[in-house]
Amino acid sequence: MKKCVLGMVLTAVLALQVCAADRAIDYAAGDASVEMLKAFQAANVSAGRIAMLPLVNDTQRLYPVVRAELSRYPGLYEFYVRDDAEWSVLLSEIEFGDRRGDVMNPATIQKFGRIPGVSALLYGSVREASVDADGNGIVRLALTLSEVETGRQLWSGNVVGEYHRLLPPSGTLTKAVVDASRKAVEQFKAARFGLGDVDVYLMPCVSGGTDFSDFIRSEFISAGGDGVRFYADLTAQKGQRLAMNLAREAEVGRVSMPALTQMMKQLESVSGVADGKTVPSVKRGSALLLCRFGQVENTGKLNLTRVSLNLQLVRMSDGQQLWGSNVQGASVDATGFFWIVEKYWREMGLGLTVVVVAVLLGILMFSIGRVMRRAR
Repeated sequence: MKKCVLGMVLTAVLALQVCAADRAIDYAAGDASVEMLKAFQAANVSAGRIAMLPLVNDTQRLYPVVRAELSRYPGLYEFYVRDDAEWSVLLSEIEFGDRRGDVMNPATIQKFGRIPGVSALLYGSVREASVDADGNGIVRLALTLSEVETGRQLWSGNVVGEYHRLLPPSGTLTKAVVDASRKAVEQFKAARFGLGDVDVYLMPCVSGGTDFSDFIRSEFISAGGDGVRFYADLTAQKGQRLAMNLAREAEVGRVSMPALTQMMKQLESVSGVADGKTVPSVKRGSALLLCRFGQVENTGKLNLTRVSLNLQLVRMSDGQQLWGSNVQGASVDATGFFWIVEKYWREMGLGLTVVVVAVLLGILMFSIGRVMRRAR
């Protein structure tokens, strides 16, 4: 009986590990899809409706994941995602096997012109799909985009998608981020007049492998009003994978503001969740709230954490900054009076620190003296 129970437990653990690995690879495949769209943008690819063929070497069944992710951005490119009879017949007519690179010649590509509205064909192979010991996933795809009418190649390249398992937020750092966010909210409330009717989307804010978006978002939702509406949860939007990808690059300065806003424009055409309620998509201004981490300082002995945040509110239509702020937050988690010493040492200098410590010691000695006199 014990062996049976142990076997069931081990089977369940292995199943969970397999599910986690599959999820990491799927997320990485979604990220690879976004990287492909960015590559299209960088190469100024112009195409109408794009149809995507099943991928070669797709042992992880990434094709439906990639195709579904690509279909989320109609404001950038339109993808044909129907598996109708005519599509199935076309695929059955082509013997791909392991020689798809040879088979995909202009004559073969032009056959897909039979699909109404399809003007380009995307095809390729999976080069890698793996998960490391820390649960991080990576997917490498080799892809080609060709014009259906002529068979001419429009773009070709390799894209890499990554998924990094996020760490749970630490207590003191989270408190410092919240403290900084509250200061930024107060500044924003004083400056929001004149922005007009605008929907604000918070880009994911990640630092050190930890996502602090929820904590910052919860503070800024209260800053709505006067025509400003903060979206409660970007995960309700179709652009979450794109947003996370761009946030990662924005954190290290690898994406320009115009490029970021251009890629995020697709959010203007979808409905979302504002103040916890589903709202229809209406003709309002749209803006992105970007948050970047500056210096993060942590003194381990006294558990004092300081963090600086740079916040920018940029208009999605042209990338123009509407509001910006640099704020600092702090959090202390220590026992006794040592946190006071640390706090005042940093903020008010050595002289005041000595005075504070002397006063505290004087009060302590006075209290001890009274107790001893009463004991006599």
